[in-house]
Amino acid sequence: MWLTTKAMVRCQEYLDELNETAGRIDYGMVMQVHDELVFDFPLRGGRSMPKIRKLARLMAQGGDEIGVPTPVSIEYHPDDWSRSQEEPR
Repeated sequence: MWLTTKAMVRCQEYLDELNETAGRIDYGMVMQVHDELVFDFPLRGGRSMPKIRKLARLMAQGGDEIGVPTPVSIEYHPDDWSRSQEEPR
């Protein structure tokens, strides 16, 4: 869980930057379940994917610090959680 906690801190710092740039709170970390993080983004279609990929890189960074690969997969739910688009690794 230490890697997850560190990933949460890195991701929140990035989300804070996004919200500051937007001038409002559009981006947020909604929950953490086991080793998964769930984020909420504004409804803007494909323009969010670069930001989502950056979050995945920030999460995987924890493995780099200890020399162990920590792959991160992405599920993107543009409308709701019942319909997702899984991002290939």
